[in-house]
Amino acid sequence: MRAFHAVVLLGACCRLRQCLSFALLILMVLSSARAASLNTAVYVDVFCIDKCVVSDQRAISGNNALIEIVVQQVHVLGHIQRIEAALSDKLSNQPVPAKRLALQRLQGMDTRTRERMQHSARGLAKAMQFGIDRAPAIVINSQAVVYGTIDVRAAIAQYQAWQAGGAL
Repeated sequence: MRAFHAVVLLGACCRLRQCLSFALLILMVLSSARAASLNTAVYVDVFCIDKCVVSDQRAISGNNALIEIVVQQVHVLGHIQRIEAALSDKLSNQPVPAKRLALQRLQGMDTRTRERMQHSARGLAKAMQFGIDRAPAIVINSQAVVYGTIDVRAAIAQYQAWQAGGAL
């Protein structure tokens, strides 16, 4: 009786191995098809002064290859200036009352305004990190900056021309 159980278990193990081998084969085929369809990825950071809408271009075709576009972050840099202007509006010329009023205004800021200010501050720090001195700008793969546009496709086309030896 024991020999019969061993044969049955051995047969089950062989079928399981065949199923696993087949599943691995399918995964390899699918992953190679995905790699063939998306040859590369381009990572971008977009910097603008005011609210900007970046089109959702997940992938574009370039030189008979698909390029995946990953928009890492859209940085709206102008929020700090607008909030600062609102905080300093009609402040007294006298330091003590001006400080008191500014502190009251800071403490009275709503959560959304605070988040915008923090996001804008992080964007300004990131712009300094990349050496960006004006906006709008798009940073591509942390290597190149294209100024004057938030059109991701146009910026990537300029970047590709630069990589190919052309001028931006």
